[in-house]
Amino acid sequence: MKLITGGEFLTGTEWCHGFPADGEGPIHKIKLSPFYLDAWCVTNEQFCDFVNSTGYKTEAECIGWSFVFQGHLSPLQRSKAVRLRVQGSEWWCRVKGATWRHPPKPGSNIKKRWAYPVVQVSWLDAHTYAAWAGKRLPTEAEWEFAARGGLVQKIFPWVDELEPGGKHFMNVWQGTFPTSNTEADGFYGPAPPAANGG
Repeated sequence: MKLITGGEFLTGTEWCHGFPADGEGPIHKIKLSPFYLDAWCVTNEQFCDFVNSTGYKTEAECIGWSFVFQGHLSPLQRSKAVRLRVQGSEWWCRVKGATWRHPPKPGSNIKKRWAYPVVQVSWLDAHTYAAWAGKRLPTEAEWEFAARGGLVQKIFPWVDELEPGGKHFMNVWQGTFPTSNTEADGFYGPAPPAANGG
C-alpha cells in the first residue's frame, strides 16, 4: 500500500465527456485526510486466496449469472442473450454461469489470468474482500485524488493527451466502441496491472 498524503483538491470536471448526472460536476474543492491505497489492483490470485480462506461466494455465484461484454461472446451466445441486455448499454449481456472463476463466460477459466484483475465481482464482494484483507474500499473522492497523481484538473494523470507519443499508459478501448477494438495497447479486455505500469 502507498500513503496518499491527502490535502485539498479540485474534484469533478466540466469536460464535455463528463457526466454531471453521476456527480462528476460541477468542479468543487474537497479536503481529504491522509489515507492508504493499494498500489496495484486486486488480482485473481489474491481473490482466490480470500475465497479459499473463507469459503466466500460472490453475488454472481449466488444468483447464477453476471453481465459480460458482447465482444467476449460467440455470435451464438450473443444471439441467445439478445433479450437479456441492459437498455441503453446493449453491449452488456446477461450470461448464466459467468463468475470471477469464469470471467468472460462459462467454460473459460483464470488459470492463465492469475496476474489479471479480478472481475465479475460486486461492490459487496469487493467490500468483503477488503475487510478480510484488513483494508477498506476508498471513497470516490479518495480514488479521484490518488488517480489524479497530484495534477490539477488534467484529464489523465500524465496530462491531457490519451497516448502521448503513441505510448499507451492505460488499457482502454481503441477503435469504434462497442464493435471494433484495434487492441493497439495489446489487450482486448482487462490487462494485468504491470502491462501499463500499474
